[in-house]
Amino acid sequence: EVQMLQTSWGKETERLKQNLLLQSQKLDAAQQRVAELETQLAKKEHLIAEQKKFLEDVKAQA
Repeated sequence: EVQMLQTSWGKETERLKQNLLLQSQKLDAAQQRVAELETQLAKKEHLIAEQKKFLEDVKAQA
């Protein structure tokens, strides 16, 4: 019975380790995606700011 418990515990431990690894990989991928989206957002915000400035310059010249 002790042997069965040890075997069962070992299998459960391995399953949990694999699950942890998978979740860690998913987290890494999600964090990378967040970083990519933050970069895209910063570029778009910069572009919008440039376009607003250009529009203000055009209005000032009119």
